[in-house]
Amino acid sequence: MGLPSIENFDVSFIQRTSDNLKDYNGPNDFTMLLNSLLGLIVVPNETSEGREFTFDFLGKSLTEFKELKPIFLKNAERLLKGSEEVEQKKFFWLSRSNNERDVSDITLREFLKRMRNGVAHFGITPIALPESKKEWCGVILRNYREDEQGDGTKTETMNFEVCLMQGELEALADLISQKYLQTVITQQ
Repeated sequence: MGLPSIENFDVSFIQRTSDNLKDYNGPNDFTMLLNSLLGLIVVPNETSEGREFTFDFLGKSLTEFKELKPIFLKNAERLLKGSEEVEQKKFFWLSRSNNERDVSDITLREFLKRMRNGVAHFGITPIALPESKKEWCGVILRNYREDEQGDGTKTETMNFEVCLMQGELEALADLISQKYLQTVITQQ
């Protein structure tokens, strides 16, 4: 792979991350996936080196992507939280006006921003399937917003929750990297 180029760090980083995800075959593969996904969310958004990360694909609804559609077809996952089996809702989004929004009304840009905020504030919970008991098989990501009350006190309101299994995280990571690279290469 060689040394990374200083020029277009974002493109180089995303290409290398994509390659690592495809080629990695070792211990802690789920941890590698989470680290890679975090990089794929943050790097293009925060360090675009003069290029605005305003690509057309980010404005599309989550359900417009054939890779993401199957993720949100299910309403819930049967999981193990602690020692208890629970039915975990797949997706929750609360608007600023406290209206619940449907996944088909959320753009990839909005989704990635809330995912980024959730991870940045460590709103991440590893999950296991009931049959495996302890092995990570996915994560629940949550984001909270701060609301000021009439008396000046502040409360936190959960405005985002998504439950993603390992294969779904892989599909999301691949989609982000491929769409970003295709778009940047086309623009050059």
